[in-house]
Amino acid sequence: MTASYDDDGAGSTSSLFDDILSGGRSNLDEGASTSGASGGGFDLNSIPPFRRFRVLHVDPMRTSTTWFHHYAGVPELVAKASRLLGLDDVDDIRRWEEPQTVRYRRGEKFSWHLDALSPEEASSTVGAGQRVATLLVYLTDVPSEDGGATMFRDLGGDDGPLRVRPAKGTALLFFPAAGGIPDAPFDIRTLHCGEAVAEDAECEKWIAQLWLRQRAYKPSAPVGNEHRKAFDAIGKYCVVAKGI
Repeated sequence: MTASYDDDGAGSTSSLFDDILSGGRSNLDEGASTSGASGGGFDLNSIPPFRRFRVLHVDPMRTSTTWFHHYAGVPELVAKASRLLGLDDVDDIRRWEEPQTVRYRRGEKFSWHLDALSPEEASSTVGAGQRVATLLVYLTDVPSEDGGATMFRDLGGDDGPLRVRPAKGTALLFFPAAGGIPDAPFDIRTLHCGEAVAEDAECEKWIAQLWLRQRAYKPSAPVGNEHRKAFDAIGKYCVVAKGI
């Protein structure tokens, strides 16, 4: 599902995107919270089983760069994402993984992958369960001729795979696993890639991304990141956090 993300009647403004973008650019030298990987990557020739590329290591499937944000640093993003998915209590807010900003410079891409976790990791009783929702928020415009689209190999029609062009102020929501089914099986139809940005593109591609888990998630980056530290700030935009 794609939709405008900059005006939902809740008092937000398009400056949200500029603020997130500015925050990412200002942290270019903070190596502790950057990575060449930001989630699940899979050896598509061996499905099943899967192998997940871990966060905070060099991922050969992607050449972009990811920054991890404190929840308290981007409360409007977290609040709007929560409202979009109808999350109605604080326990639901604890299900979000770390908010992230991703930069794709000219020539950079993310090869075919699934956002869902491996069945082994998703079924762990000590973890947060499977990823049941992916939200990508586009922070910059990238014209069609400059590449950079989010492309789904197995979705689309006679014109080819579904391609979602980055347009500032829009968001892409999809569901990498069936959260309402026991064991939350992954949906292979959500196999997707981030097309390479053209070498002669006029601008870089920047996105914000969030993943929702089945259960409460314990953040690992940046140091000291906690959901509860953002509750008051999120409450300014999202009724579920008020009164905490």
